Amino acid sequence: MARAGACPQEELQAREEIRDVLGDERRIRHRWREILDAGRRGNATFEELAERIDTDVTREYRDSFDQLSALHLDPAAPSTVKLEQLKKYAQLRSEAAEALADALRSKDPKRIREAMALARQLPYDARGMEAPPPPRRPSPPNSPR
Repeated sequence: MARAGACPQEELQAREEIRDVLGDERRIRHRWREILDAGRRGNATFEELAERIDTDVTREYRDSFDQLSALHLDPAAPSTVKLEQLKKYAQLRSEAAEALADALRSKDPKRIREAMALARQLPYDARGMEAPPPPRRPSPPNSPR
């Protein structure tokens, strides 16, 4: 039930848009993984990977942000907080994807690692949470621990 001051029609529209964006998010994340896997397998140049990220990831997150920004929801509406979180998330993911594409174009391993770390951190930042530490790489055999 909507709180006082919230228009039920706006709330329903916001919930529908949120569902759509969440569905898009799953598809975009899957596509991002496919692009990164192609890079790990050596099936694409850095420039090709960057172009795919721009087209299939960055642009999609910008579209999600624009879609959510077009909603004018009453601040008292129940979906307002979720809507703002998703807008922030889409904006941050777009920026992270753009940073990764730029790093790939520069062919700078340090910038690529930093952009990947940023991309892992952003979902937590959008929720105001602290990310877990990155996974530890196993020590090579016969190396001191």
